[in-house]
Amino acid sequence: MVGWLRNDPGRNPPPAGYAEAACAAFAHLSAGTDALADADPSTVNVEISRADGSLASLPAWEPGRAFEDLLASLLATLLRSTTDPSDGTLETARNLVADVRAALAERRYGFDCGAASLSPLPSP
Repeated sequence: MVGWLRNDPGRNPPPAGYAEAACAAFAHLSAGTDALADADPSTVNVEISRADGSLASLPAWEPGRAFEDLLASLLATLLRSTTDPSDGTLETARNLVADVRAALAERRYGFDCGAASLSPLPSP
């Protein structure tokens, strides 16, 4: 019972600064995905670095672990694209961005990142 309450963002809202840091990380990862689509590896690397800084500043929050896992998967995908670009990397990154946007649109974690972060990616 205690675990259920601890993991419910409605009963255990995010701590101060969590949403801002998570949204900043997502914005950078989304921009990195756009740069990957534009075949711009230097911008991908810059956005990875910026996202990593935002992720490092996330305060601990139990209900956010699944969200953090989505962001970490997107970060790992973008990192992989810089060392081993393959045809499936961009599609994987776009799918993860879509998953994060869906979670935010549903306020699954008790916050959203505003309308700008929820707009769809351009089609390939």
